[in-house]
Amino acid sequence: MKKLIAFLGCFLIAGSAFSNDKDVIKSTLNEVTVYSQGAQMKHVASYSIKSGITEVSIEGVSANLDVQSLQVKATGNVVIIDTKYTLFYPQPEINPNQGLPVKIVKDMAAITDSLETLAFDLKELQDEIGIYQAAQRIIAMNGAVKGIGKVNDSLLLLKQTVEYYTTKMNEINKKLLALEKKVKEKTKLQQRLQTRYADLENYQNQNYNPKSYLVGTAGWTPLYDIRSDSQTGKISLTYKAQVYQSSGIDWDNVKLNISTNNPFVNKTKPELNAWYIDYYSFKQKNLELNEVAIRGARNIPQAAFNQGYFLNDKKVEDEPAMEADQFTTVVHQLIAAEFKIDLPYSIKSNNEKNLVLIKSSELNTSFKYYAVPKVDPGVYLVAQMTKLDELQLVPASANIFFDGSYIGETYIDPTSMDDTLNLSLGKDP
Repeated sequence: MKKLIAFLGCFLIAGSAFSNDKDVIKSTLNEVTVYSQGAQMKHVASYSIKSGITEVSIEGVSANLDVQSLQVKATGNVVIIDTKYTLFYPQPEINPNQGLPVKIVKDMAAITDSLETLAFDLKELQDEIGIYQAAQRIIAMNGAVKGIGKVNDSLLLLKQTVEYYTTKMNEINKKLLALEKKVKEKTKLQQRLQTRYADLENYQNQNYNPKSYLVGTAGWTPLYDIRSDSQTGKISLTYKAQVYQSSGIDWDNVKLNISTNNPFVNKTKPELNAWYIDYYSFKQKNLELNEVAIRGARNIPQAAFNQGYFLNDKKVEDEPAMEADQFTTVVHQLIAAEFKIDLPYSIKSNNEKNLVLIKSSELNTSFKYYAVPKVDPGVYLVAQMTKLDELQLVPASANIFFDGSYIGETYIDPTSMDDTLNLSLGKDP
């Protein structure tokens, strides 16, 4: 499978040594913002930067990204010199510590060897301590030391026994103290190495956060549910999104944001240039003409005017001059809203629609009866909903439910509707 690799050149300001290492690290997708067309995907990758200039390859990003949208940032005392991307066929992985640079893996291996050596040293020290403790017990339990036997019959023998006991016990205690001190030192070293190993295993010193880019093979379509309850007289609107994506990467437990923005829509505001109509009297030998020359707006078709050419009466009748309103484009300036979803979502890269609940709101509603006897003798209950502009709605279909029963479908277009949305709930029995 093809994988997209972003090559990062980083310079560590505090360092002076030069490095030519090239390391490959993995990135993790942790946040996605889905637009009406396209999606922004953010990855995080961790790497231990060494002094000098280092080239780093970050893999695991989508092969469908928009190259112009690629952004890479770093934390810590580093400077990103350049970024680029390429596709490559990865070699079989032999490193069990996926996502860790080679240097860190080597350090972890060295620490593992040191921990094994320390474990043997501690075992040896504990064995020596056990031997000396056993010697203490033997001496203490000796009958001569306890005054049992012939030792009581000789003062000299008693004196020799006490001196031996004192000398031997002091000697053993000193050796035990020295051994326990070594055990304590090696135990502290063992704990430090274990902590260091854990830090290397979960290294988070340098985070390229965020590494983000746009993909065009994702998006969402809105869908609404309007529910009315005759008992309470309240109407609620459930705002839902049907999210789809085929970026080539499964979104696994990512932080999902839904945005009404569309980054692929042209953001350049339209310009309406002034155009002018002037009168010109042209005379030619043996021919008299009274004609109108039109010049000005560059958007007028070239066939309509050219320097040195003029329209005759018949031409003007066939192709009338363009009106000013034909050069006017109505642009709806909608403020984009972004809905941050608190729960993590998992969405497969299969282009299937996944329903995401955005929010549910109770609408400001009043009711009235509506009748057109000439067309229908029945009377209809109509709900009038106001202040829908506060919900940041986008044009979409809406399913209507009344007292839990589906009664039909309507279309909500906040760009064209009035301040009030009239919704017919059915005929009053």
